[in-house]
Amino acid sequence: MSVNYCGTLDVYYSGQIRFNQFKSIFPDLATYENWVLGTLIPQAMQVIDSYVGHNFQQNTGTILVDGNGKKWLPITREGLVDSGSGYIPPELLPFPLIEVTSVEDNSTNITDYLVYHSYIKQDNGVFQKDEQNVKIIGTWGYTSVPDDIRYATARMCANVLGEMLRMRNLPDIVKSVMDGATSVTPLFYNPVIMTRDERQILERYRYKEVQMA
Repeated sequence: MSVNYCGTLDVYYSGQIRFNQFKSIFPDLATYENWVLGTLIPQAMQVIDSYVGHNFQQNTGTILVDGNGKKWLPITREGLVDSGSGYIPPELLPFPLIEVTSVEDNSTNITDYLVYHSYIKQDNGVFQKDEQNVKIIGTWGYTSVPDDIRYATARMCANVLGEMLRMRNLPDIVKSVMDGATSVTPLFYNPVIMTRDERQILERYRYKEVQMA
């Protein structure tokens, strides 16, 4: 089940923008809050996930990665992930690892392993060098949304609303965004929306591939 990174109150307290400031577009508070919750926040989440390379949900599934002939095996974009609908290349990385319940190397069960955020390590032996031969079953992501990600999501949403207010003289554009004919996503890449403060927060979570010697 997907969890929103913030709520409508978080967005309000971040920007102090009221729905009646959009009275020509939103007929009532419920319509406004439904749009913020159902469209604006999810699109902010997509932008954040894409920026950092992973999501902030708790995910469970199976990961297939290539063995590298070493004790250390990083989780990379080269692998496949099955979260319930079949193995596919991951758009978002299975990162950070929370718990691993099973590891197989060419169908041989491995029990002496250690789990790190972006890789697993065998205590005794190495992973066989092969293609998609290592199967990892486990959980990755976050058990709860970090507070600074909640803050960054709310700030970016509030900044979008502020920018939409600035465009009140262009009601056709704002209404097009509201109706879904025009995506609000491009607005998030405006430096006025994703400011340096938000970028600094997101950089702390950005996936950086581990280089194994």
